[in-house]
Amino acid sequence: MILFQPFSLKGIELKNRLVMFAAGTSFATPNGYLTERLMNYYLRRAEGGVGLIIVEGTYVEPAGKINPYGLGLYEDNQIIKLKELTKRVHEYGAKIAIQAVHGGRETSPKITGFPSIAPSEIGDSRRRLSDFLPSEKPKALTIEEIENLVGKFEEFARRAKEAEFDGIELLCGHRTLPEQFLFSDSNHRQDKYGGNIENRTRFICEIVKKFRRIVENDLFISIRLPVNEYPQGGYTKNEIKAVLKMLEAAGADLINPTVVISTKWVNLLPMAFPRGALSIFIQQIKQYSKLPILFGIRVNDPHLAEKLLRDKKADLIGMARPLICDPDLPRKATEGRFEDIRMCIACNRGCVERVYLHEPITCTLNVEVGREDELKIRSVQSPKKIIVIGGGPAGMEAARVASLRGHSVYLYEKADRLGGKLNLARVPPHKEEIENILKYYQIQLEKLGVKVYLGIEVDEKMIQEMKPDFVIMSAGGEAILPEIPGVRGKNVLFANDVLLEKGQVGNRVVIIGGGLVGLETAEFLADRGKEVIVVEMLGKIGQDLEHISRMYLKQRINQKGVKIITRTTVKGIDLNGVIVQDDAKSYLIPSDTVVIATGSKPKDILVSSLKGKIPLKAIGDCVKCRTILEAVHEGSLAARQI
Repeated sequence: MILFQPFSLKGIELKNRLVMFAAGTSFATPNGYLTERLMNYYLRRAEGGVGLIIVEGTYVEPAGKINPYGLGLYEDNQIIKLKELTKRVHEYGAKIAIQAVHGGRETSPKITGFPSIAPSEIGDSRRRLSDFLPSEKPKALTIEEIENLVGKFEEFARRAKEAEFDGIELLCGHRTLPEQFLFSDSNHRQDKYGGNIENRTRFICEIVKKFRRIVENDLFISIRLPVNEYPQGGYTKNEIKAVLKMLEAAGADLINPTVVISTKWVNLLPMAFPRGALSIFIQQIKQYSKLPILFGIRVNDPHLAEKLLRDKKADLIGMARPLICDPDLPRKATEGRFEDIRMCIACNRGCVERVYLHEPITCTLNVEVGREDELKIRSVQSPKKIIVIGGGPAGMEAARVASLRGHSVYLYEKADRLGGKLNLARVPPHKEEIENILKYYQIQLEKLGVKVYLGIEVDEKMIQEMKPDFVIMSAGGEAILPEIPGVRGKNVLFANDVLLEKGQVGNRVVIIGGGLVGLETAEFLADRGKEVIVVEMLGKIGQDLEHISRMYLKQRINQKGVKIITRTTVKGIDLNGVIVQDDAKSYLIPSDTVVIATGSKPKDILVSSLKGKIPLKAIGDCVKCRTILEAVHEGSLAARQI
């Protein structure tokens, strides 16, 4: 594969073309120092075989911090641990770069203790999830302050060189300060740093020139740059072309394209977007610039990465979330073990959402993230016979980890296939990535020799007769039937039954519940031509969704004509429809079918009767109905404790 061929970048030889993108972790100390946790996180990715690691966005001064637990390189003392990191990454044969960041108006005095700054006194309308809201009106920088900031980036480059990094990347996208200079909607300056594209790019080019002067030819310089048209920011194809030429002249060696999708979010795409969906935007770069291209927006599959390289759309392939999910992806792909790759599903639950909340990241499918040393799978001294009851995500992960540790594992699932709630989660539109989880576990359990029994509902007597040393109970939950008059009528269905097409659905549908299941069921039915109304008692819908996924799902169902009614309580159901009550009145919503999507509750199957008789651990939805992330993590941790 071309993906695993060497690549030379400014005379620096990468062992392969797979790059770990810079991605926030919230693992640093509050004063920006590298922790052992962050060290182990990067070393684990280097161990997995990636060719180049770009360390997460690292701040050039304390006043530029967006995340209170972001990494910094604004003090000489910070060099010490970073130099240890580069040395240890090099021992794995990988190269390592570091990304320079300043938040500008995206910062908050609550975090930095300093006023927010920007090219102009224009606030950002983007809504943040955390309590640390950016200033509505940042302070406009003076010429002297801009020159001082360029000096901060210059000092960053000096320290990066002393720490023996192989490259520096300048983040010029994602609403950071360089982008704020670049786009005319955030830059209204009338001096040499504003106006035409040459002036708006001046700040960036001055930084790149300082970088080159400091690092000479010892380090490569990468630019993370928006490359699609952004009309409201005055960013056209001709301007993109001009920016690329100016950056090349200033001393840049590599372009790492990012894409402005909206004024709110950039390329942190959820699973609803097809793999490689934004590669169309990078085609024009090859026409405008001779610099090599690093691309990887929504690329989680080595085969897709290979195609992008073969089609000459990119020279290097970047991944962040896929390497968080499976740090061994490069090694497994090199060895042809593609079926063993734990594929990222782009759910954003453990990574993107937590970064925006300024919380330490994790991963839905990889409990070891940020705990690489603590949770490394270790073999047991005395193998046990373990029975796992329930083949959902919690049970399958528990069986996988227990088997890896050397236990004899027997998994029982009453359905005719593994997966549990994953079999429902993969049905709604744009949820195809969920199938990756099912395939991964089925293959791994078979390879590990876990004995899987389908279509069998075990009872207490069977378990006693099998004489297990330990039982892991993960029998799942069941849908809640709300106490609403008429809820047992023949025109009422559970959302689960609708998704599995087990009942007859009329043309006019009312869905009770505006959470994840209710909204996905609404889209599922809208795609089948149904007239759908969602009734939610709270003031907002989709509160149990990850925020980016929620935004795009709301956009889609709105475009498909789904009507949303909030702050409304369902009082009853009859054959004519649903009787509801809002703040003003009670009224009937006519419908042919009513769908219940009010959540799930645990099923106490055997837990109570077995307690005290056999060592037992209950996990997943049979304890409390939650997300796939929580189910997988509980299963993984339970297996590590036996």
